Amino acid sequence: MGEASDESLVADFIGGSEQAFEHLVRRYEVTLLNFLFRYLRDAQEAEEVFQEAFIRVYTKAGRFDPGKKFKTWLYTIALNLARTSLKRRRAAPLLARVDATGAERDKIVLEGEAPEDYSPERRLETSEIGELVKDAVKSLPERQQEVFMLFQYQGLNYAEIAAVLDRPLGTIKSQMHYAVLALREKLKEAYPRT
Repeated sequence: MGEASDESLVADFIGGSEQAFEHLVRRYEVTLLNFLFRYLRDAQEAEEVFQEAFIRVYTKAGRFDPGKKFKTWLYTIALNLARTSLKRRRAAPLLARVDATGAERDKIVLEGEAPEDYSPERRLETSEIGELVKDAVKSLPERQQEVFMLFQYQGLNYAEIAAVLDRPLGTIKSQMHYAVLALREKLKEAYPRT
């Protein structure tokens, strides 16, 4: 089942295979959860949205158009749920969650062990640069931020992003162009060339 396409797994699930659904969840567990964490910046909220996205897939699989890509459909569902979650959070500032701690962040984005020569100084420098990049991405207008994150962190191409966000392809390209320009300027300010 590991080699089966997403679309064939959905068809198998609609046909009654719970195992096919479980395989889809495992296949997207790391990438979708990472995307949601980067978007929401809250580990618990990202997990909740991830679970809700797959509940929607489970209950609405019959509505999936087999002529389209499952990944695009899944990310559309997840992004809409994440947007709703952010709106709720902004509407209730007294109940806003604290940003994830370093330990929670490590648990979600852990991609492997650090090499032996990865010194504490190097870890601090990498952490500072990573935080600077995260802050720069978060400072982008929401529409540019979404395009940049789907392209850079999730590996979606422009056509897939256009489908997920329901925006014209030209708009996606333009938003990506302006996002890159803005990030370049912000990072130039932080690290000017000497």
